[in-house]
Amino acid sequence: MGLRRFLLNAHRIFWEGHRTQRILLALEDITEREREAKQVRLLAVEQAARAEAEQANRSKDEFLAMLAHELRNPLAPVRNAVAVLQYAGSADPRLQRQSDIIDRQVTHMARLLDDLLDVSRITRGKI
Repeated sequence: MGLRRFLLNAHRIFWEGHRTQRILLALEDITEREREAKQVRLLAVEQAARAEAEQANRSKDEFLAMLAHELRNPLAPVRNAVAVLQYAGSADPRLQRQSDIIDRQVTHMARLLDDLLDVSRITRGKI
């Protein structure tokens, strides 16, 4: 059966013609009521935590989408500058090698940003 919680009520009773006083005691088992109230509080806390986590997740997704979009903008002029360098060509093999490295890294970064944007679109239900 376990521990139980009771509510104790007491009331003094006076009877006319009697010199003694009486006390009426009433006990009410409130174990279930307290357990249900606790479950309701826990459920409310859980729902609030879930709503807060979902909002944080949405905020994170929106931030990542904005970040990916904003990072793509400065990448375009870098990519164009590399294309101009490669088009102009160079007799210096070191310059050509450095240009190739920049091109590979810019291409890799562009793919990463595209993947980040795709993930953002998927999580927001736009794909």
